[in-house]
Amino acid sequence: MEKLQVKHSGGCQCGAHRFEIISTPKFACKCHCKSCRKATGAAFSTWVGFKSQQVNWLTKGPSF
Repeated sequence: MEKLQVKHSGGCQCGAHRFEIISTPKFACKCHCKSCRKATGAAFSTWVGFKSQQVNWLTKGPSF
């Protein structure tokens, strides 16, 4: 059976960087560490990973 290819999009909080991916993730996980809780203001942060060649950058803001 073939895996369903789903369109994912997102970017950074300020909107300077946007991306689009049409694929299935390599992994998805939740992190409960102090840094992730502080960054999100939530009990955990969710991370999803894709292969770099699957990422299509729509905009690229200034590099810091």
